Amino acid sequence: MPRTSKPAERRKDEILDAAQHLFTTKGFQATTVEDVLAAVGIAKGTLYYHFAGKDEVLRGLILRTVNRMADQAKAIAEGDGPAVEKFFAVLAATRVDGQDAELVGEFHAPGNAEFHLMSIVETVRRLTPILAEIVAERSIQIGVIAVPAAHAQHVADQLVAAGISGIWNFAPVKLHVPPSVPFVSEDLSVGLSALSYYLTHRSTESDVLSEKK
Repeated sequence: MPRTSKPAERRKDEILDAAQHLFTTKGFQATTVEDVLAAVGIAKGTLYYHFAGKDEVLRGLILRTVNRMADQAKAIAEGDGPAVEKFFAVLAATRVDGQDAELVGEFHAPGNAEFHLMSIVETVRRLTPILAEIVAERSIQIGVIAVPAAHAQHVADQLVAAGISGIWNFAPVKLHVPPSVPFVSEDLSVGLSALSYYLTHRSTESDVLSEKK
């Protein structure tokens, strides 16, 4: 049966789709070029026409995933609404779900340090101009971080890259920012301890007053 010739971009997407499924089910390290060829039903020469090898396929998936994030972020930035809401909606656009989330997990898997770094660099590179436009639009100067500790540094990097002048941090983690960007970190555990002490002390006082009556 003769092979079907398809437009280059369509064939490239088919290769990326098949590779994404394989990388998220078998793992990048365990997947071979032959696995991708079999899944798409193409000869090795066709794959190498579009990609230099398996590593290049994963780079292509990183760029495609980041471009989708950036397209969504740009649509949010160009829409209506308060600048602050748009800013954090753009940051939220970096969260993916479904098979894309599984693929992102593979970017960060042990042994994939190069791709982990590339995914971060490309995300920052594409989103920074979009965030910077929102910051400039409303002259936003202070960014507030109230996310889980594991994501706080990433958010701080995005805020700094976007041109924020200062950061108010509520995440339980030490941030690393340039000396030119002042930041204040709030230790919520101290406040919680103080409140707990106050409530306990107040309850004790109430018990004492009840006994006197």
